[in-house]
Amino acid sequence: MHTFHFKGRLMLVILAISASCCCSCSYKEIVDSSYPDQAIYLAQAAEAKGANKNGVYTITPSVQGQATRYTIDEAAGKLNIPLGAIRSGIDLNGDIAIGFTVDSDTASRAISSGILPTGTELTPPAAYALPSTVTITSGKASAEIMLSIDMNFLRSNLTKKLAIGVSIVDNTGKTINSKLATVVLFMEPLQLLLPIANFTTYVYGYNKTANFVNLSANARSYSWDFGDGSPVVSSEISPGHIYATAGTYAVKLTATGITGAADASLKTVNIVIP
Repeated sequence: MHTFHFKGRLMLVILAISASCCCSCSYKEIVDSSYPDQAIYLAQAAEAKGANKNGVYTITPSVQGQATRYTIDEAAGKLNIPLGAIRSGIDLNGDIAIGFTVDSDTASRAISSGILPTGTELTPPAAYALPSTVTITSGKASAEIMLSIDMNFLRSNLTKKLAIGVSIVDNTGKTINSKLATVVLFMEPLQLLLPIANFTTYVYGYNKTANFVNLSANARSYSWDFGDGSPVVSSEISPGHIYATAGTYAVKLTATGITGAADASLKTVNIVIP
């Protein structure tokens, strides 16, 4: 019996030592493995060149409650389009300075080949500013710069179709993903500056309440007329309103944009309060 216990204990010790050695070997193997190289690419190019896409990054209208591809700086008179440089790979150590440049050749090819709509023009260099570099700081996977376009130019060319080609260039010897290094930006000023009033309605009959969900595009301010003769005109984005009696009411939303009251947009919807 004692011999059996001794052998059993000896076997346990051997197994423990073996497990310890295996863990050490496995740990050393992980530590000694090298990280994948960092590869630099343009975030907007990745979006524009996804499945069934043609490499064009369209600047779409700014719809209330949805993600937008541009912002407006009224004080500076600029329409700003954020562009992002991203580095892939596990190792994010070290600062990386990434160069940006305008790529008119790629944009011109997109126009001549018919990828962009007929009548599209290259945006003149005097109408925009693009920083030449951005730094991805150590520990970060990305950095953002702004392509700024002059608002006066856009107002004066509302009906035009405009394109700008942008490429990243590496200043630090890192690998560039050549397939995702260039993008063509496309915009129609009319679609970005003029407001479009739009909303949906949810009616709760038990308390005669209507809630309004604002879906307007390019608007900076709002005015609601609830159609019941109420003196209250709401400037909320998505208000609610309690009606005194049942009936049909014509609710009006006026959306005003960056171009002012002259271009305000009106939408009217008849709602039924049971």
